[in-house]
Amino acid sequence: MMKLMSGILSAALLVACDATEPELQMLCGASGISVTPASARLGIGDTLRVHSGPLVGQCTKEGPYSGYWQSSDANIATVDSVSGLVTARPVGKATIIITSIPNPSIAAAMVVDVVP
Repeated sequence: MMKLMSGILSAALLVACDATEPELQMLCGASGISVTPASARLGIGDTLRVHSGPLVGQCTKEGPYSGYWQSSDANIATVDSVSGLVTARPVGKATIIITSIPNPSIAAAMVVDVVP
């Protein structure tokens, strides 16, 4: 029975690595999340869409990563939790963070510097 379960799990992982769904990237050896740009300088009221992608080990699929966005200080910069659209508010610095949905222990960040 254990060999059968192991074979089924191996087959599922192989299929997942061929899958196109971003949620399956963790099964394909994603070791982290990349964020672009790594930092940004914005004027008050400016917006910027932040992009993410998996840092992939075995798979080579590129594209958006399944995660949710948040701001370390929504008084300085807000971010749409799904789209990654950042809006600069008053002058200051905030960190924009994406956290993996399939594996919440994996996250990445970028810094927004809001200038006058």
